[in-house]
Amino acid sequence: MAKKYTSGEISHSFWQKEFSIAVKLHLQGKTPEEMRRLSIEENVYNQPTERRKVSVAQVMNKRIMHSNDKLLTIFNDLSNDNQRLVNLCAIMATNQLLHDFVIEDFRNEIILGDATIENREWLKFFRRKDIESNDIANWSDETKNRMSRLIKTYVREAGLTKYEDQVDKIQFHLLDFKLVDTLNEIGHSNYIAAFTGV
Repeated sequence: MAKKYTSGEISHSFWQKEFSIAVKLHLQGKTPEEMRRLSIEENVYNQPTERRKVSVAQVMNKRIMHSNDKLLTIFNDLSNDNQRLVNLCAIMATNQLLHDFVIEDFRNEIILGDATIENREWLKFFRRKDIESNDIANWSDETKNRMSRLIKTYVREAGLTKYEDQVDKIQFHLLDFKLVDTLNEIGHSNYIAAFTGV
């Protein structure tokens, strides 16, 4: 089955605080419609405009819907760093381009012990995807550039890299045993390798 790439997330952010709120509401038994209403009527995600209240609610509902419930159940037991990785998993489930970078490229870098991701390596990934996918090939140059910046932002805000001296320095993570066990249980052992290098 061919992979589907979309640029619909081009204006999104990592939104860790908002994701934490969404997980809390989900674990309280709130439905997606109730969560959307809470955003619009009570501004539960603390957004500055009516438009953002709606759009952030839609994004959070999508991330929750595409997350494995076992990951969400352990979310509040995890450290902040590990919680960011759960959010990253949710975004990877909704963003094929981000998923491909983390699993295909970043995982190889960290397993091989590379300490940095240089700009040429980012460019190599995006050029490869441009060739592999008609979806991406048909994007405008502006869309490609904005998606490139978005993927970099996601990776940095998840804590996988730290941007210093004009390169992305790879950050190694100590995963909570609960997160490791859950990722193994739901068939995402490749995520563990991407996050830790082992």
